[in-house]
Amino acid sequence: EVRGFDANSRDYFVTFPKAKRIVVTDATAYLNTGSELSGFARARYLETAKQQARLQSQQKSIKEQLKKLGDKAKEAPGEKLKEDLKPIEAELATLPPKMSACYLWRTAADCPHDLILAGETLFAGGDDQVTAFDTATGKLLWSALVTGRAHGLAVANGCLFVSTDRG
Repeated sequence: EVRGFDANSRDYFVTFPKAKRIVVTDATAYLNTGSELSGFARARYLETAKQQARLQSQQKSIKEQLKKLGDKAKEAPGEKLKEDLKPIEAELATLPPKMSACYLWRTAADCPHDLILAGETLFAGGDDQVTAFDTATGKLLWSALVTGRAHGLAVANGCLFVSTDRG
């Protein structure tokens, strides 16, 4: 699981529950869940996630207030809170499709051990293999066999270096 926090307020605003690895650039973030790689428009996604977290906090606060009112929730103050809750819940319902639309691509990839970015290529380490993907499309560029789990990937001077659990 990877979580995002606001650097200034330290407020939590996003979770990627299945993420094992993440690479972040100014425009894009790449996630590795172990069975899938994905690229998404980072700024747009994070802004939507912050909006969702803010609305969920408001929703929770109103529901707690209603709970405290108990039987009095049917009286004027409770009815006002219920009315305040409606636009929040309506806006929350619009956010999941907006967040899904931030994904630029998704592709199956059995490579849970490492993830690095070099130029426009995303390298992922798996069991007995290393794979390379195009960052713009998520398409597989190539795959190479290695001996063991590819836990350590590095790029230097135009070369890919792979470290495995088998040496």
